[in-house]
Parts: sequence; C-alpha cells; structure tokens
Amino acid sequence: MFRMIARLVLYLWRNEWVTELLRLAKKGNTEAQTVLGVMHYRGKGVLQDYVEAAKWYRKAAEQGNAEAQHRLGRMFENGNDQFSRGFGDPKSVPQDYAEAVKWYLLAAEQGHDWAQCSLSAMYELGRGVPQNDVEAVKWYRKAAEQDNALAQTVLGMMHLRGKGVPQDYAEAIKCFRRAAEQDYAEAQHLLGDLYDFGKGVPEDDVEAVKWYCKAAEQGYLETQERLGIMFRDGQGVPQDDVQAYAWLNLSHATTREMAELRERMTTEQIARAQELSTNIYLRRLTHRDRTFSIQPVLGADFLRIRDKADS
Repeated sequence: MFRMIARLVLYLWRNEWVTELLRLAKKGNTEAQTVLGVMHYRGKGVLQDYVEAAKWYRKAAEQGNAEAQHRLGRMFENGNDQFSRGFGDPKSVPQDYAEAVKWYLLAAEQGHDWAQCSLSAMYELGRGVPQNDVEAVKWYRKAAEQDNALAQTVLGMMHLRGKGVPQDYAEAIKCFRRAAEQDYAEAQHLLGDLYDFGKGVPEDDVEAVKWYCKAAEQGYLETQERLGIMFRDGQGVPQDDVQAYAWLNLSHATTREMAELRERMTTEQIARAQELSTNIYLRRLTHRDRTFSIQPVLGADFLRIRDKADS
C-alpha cells in the first residue's frame, strides 16, 4: 500500500511540475523551453516526440539560448526519425548540415564548449562547410581552453597527426594529460600508448600501466586487452595470470588468447579471475556519465527558473 501511495504522489508531483514547466516555457523562459525540448527528445515525463523537441529547442535558440542552439544543431546534423511508440506515421527532423552549422556557430560564438566541439567536427569532416582542419583546430582549441576533455583529446590527436597544425608530440602529450587528469578514458588510453611505445616520451612501461589502469577501469575495451597482455607478460607490472585473465575476459579477447592463459592456470585462479572481472564491471557501473539532465527543473533550480520568469 505504501509503495502504491508513493507512486501516486510521485506521479501527481511530476505532472504538477511538468505543467508548471510548460507554463514557464509558454511565457518565453528559455531554460524551461530547453528542458522541455530535452524531455520530448528523450521521452522523459512526456511522450517522445522529436518534432516537439525541435519546436521547443528552436523557441529557446531563437532567443539566444546557447544550450538550445547546440541541441537544435545536433538534431539537424543527425536527422532524427521516429515512429511514435511503434505506431502511426514517422515524425522526422530532416538532416541538414548547413542548418546544423548555423546553430553550432551561434552557440560556439557564445562560448558553448560542446558547440565549439561540434562545429570543429563539421569543419574536420567537411559537413555543411568546406573541409578545413585549421578552422577545426581553432574551435577545438577554444573548447579545450575551457577544460573540455573531448576537445583536449581531439586537439591532441590533431597535434599527433599534424592535422591543421604542425606535428608536435610534446603538445599532443600536454593535451592528452589535461584530459586524462579529468578522468577522460580515451585520453588516458592514448597517454598510456605514448608511454608504452615511446612516442614523444621515453618508453616507460610503469607509466603506461598507470594510465592504462585508469582507462580500463572505465571500461575502455582496447585498454583492457592491452593491460591484460601486460599483466600476462609482466610488462611494467609483476606477472599475474589472475589479473591478466580478468582484464582479457572483460575486453572480450579472442578465444585463443583466453585458452592459452587457462592452460597454465589452476581452477582456483580462474575462479578468482572471474570474480575479479565481475567486481571491476560492477565498479564501472557506478561511474557517472557527464551528460545534461532534466535536473535543473527540480528543487532550488526549478524555483530559480520560475522566479526569474515571474519577475
């Protein structure tokens, strides 16, 4: 009975704040409009509807809301098609790279770091604009200067490959390290690679293992496999078949690699390795994604949005 009442209260409360959010959005509050767009896009608290999401994003974007401008740009870049819960005619937002670039640029010029990343990618791929690595680097750098870990990582790759900038291992390492220290798995993997193979830095297996471990703990499959091999061979770490088996198991390594390792392990070692794999996997599930959510409509932030609209 308690659970039934709790669910009813939650349902009524949710309907109440969705209604209030809609009231604010209709009054022109851009934060409320953006959150409504997110809710319709994801189908959270309302039926999923990409056209309705685009409508609310556009209302906020046309008033200069950078978050809405970026999200609207993403919809035009991707082209979103859906069937409403499997029934009826498809609703769609057509793919339009030029329109995506238009909204990305508006948000990027306001300093929106993710819009700067998206705009960079459009220049890098030549979508909606002529392909231009120099321009891509320019916008990646602006986002990287705001500590955007993705931008730092891609900028590092550009320096590593000499795309849009002269090849510079030292600058690549600097970029990767800044992102890796923010716990960005791909940057940790790339930094580990540079130390593993001695690219731009002296070869250092211990330092490589340090960064590989950080990326592997986050579920980066390529790193997990490499780390498993290093434990198997005793490279940068004491040789350890249990650790090797655990990491190779998580990385979905080939049957041959696993079979060769099993042949030299006892039943007890294999059991410990499988338990370790499970524990590592469960730890990873607690790692939170850094994504925009609908939380701003809750609690104090919701009151702030409402009060600002009513003032």
